[in-house]
Amino acid sequence: MDLLQLRYFIESAKTESFTKTAQKYTVPASSVSASIKRLEDELGVQLFDRKANRIKLNAKGHMFAETLSLAFDQTNAVISEITALEQPKREITLLVLARRGWITDLVIQYQKQHPEISFRMSHNGGVTDRSIFDIIIDEQSDRYIGYTHFVLMTEKLCIKAHKDSPFAGKQLTVSHLQNAPFIMMDKTTTMRQILQKHSMRCNFTPNIVVECEDRHCLLKCVNAGLGLTIGTVSALNDPLELDMVPLDVSDFCETQTICLYHRQCHKEDTGISGFVEFLLKNGSE
Repeated sequence: MDLLQLRYFIESAKTESFTKTAQKYTVPASSVSASIKRLEDELGVQLFDRKANRIKLNAKGHMFAETLSLAFDQTNAVISEITALEQPKREITLLVLARRGWITDLVIQYQKQHPEISFRMSHNGGVTDRSIFDIIIDEQSDRYIGYTHFVLMTEKLCIKAHKDSPFAGKQLTVSHLQNAPFIMMDKTTTMRQILQKHSMRCNFTPNIVVECEDRHCLLKCVNAGLGLTIGTVSALNDPLELDMVPLDVSDFCETQTICLYHRQCHKEDTGISGFVEFLLKNGSE
């Protein structure tokens, strides 16, 4: 018996049709039928029950097909692995300035599916030459001239506090928060600018008690009850935010739109275009 003969059998076992197997392998149906008949003769058992122009996999055929399918799966997996070793690694560079945790999870998922792709991620918003990156994840902005962009998601924002905060459970306006302590990122971040916009509207300067550059540090301070912060409503499902609640602030209605930016010249790069499609699919979901 040979490999092609066994592949004919596996396909015929799935479809219970020599004709469909022949169509897949672009050979005459008679060739498939004769090949499987030789296989049955060699094994000394009948794998299909034949009636008129129909075939049906019998019990012995089922047993043989199940074991053979496992062997083929393992063989195909090994072939993929050794082939990937011979292929040059394709590195995709990312500048991730929004939804870092979510993007990181997607990078992990994609890299497991495509081991031939490697990633280099930066979260440094102070980078001046952003053209060195294949893909940029950032809030919607007009700063990326010459880039193609896609909207990944639009999320609702809220002012957050620890669940034991004295502000939790109350009906508020932004004016009620003029003396409230805030935990925020630096002045260049969108959340900080949103806070500044609302405080200026209400004629007060926000009371920033902790300014930090790391989200985990920020959340740890909020969870310790040191102050309030601004973030997405969806992030409240994050394990790091399970003890945090959105405040009921009637005149705070903000959203954040996250976009994917890349240069048009990358369109023909299958490594980048494949990952872009993956991000868009998961963003839309």
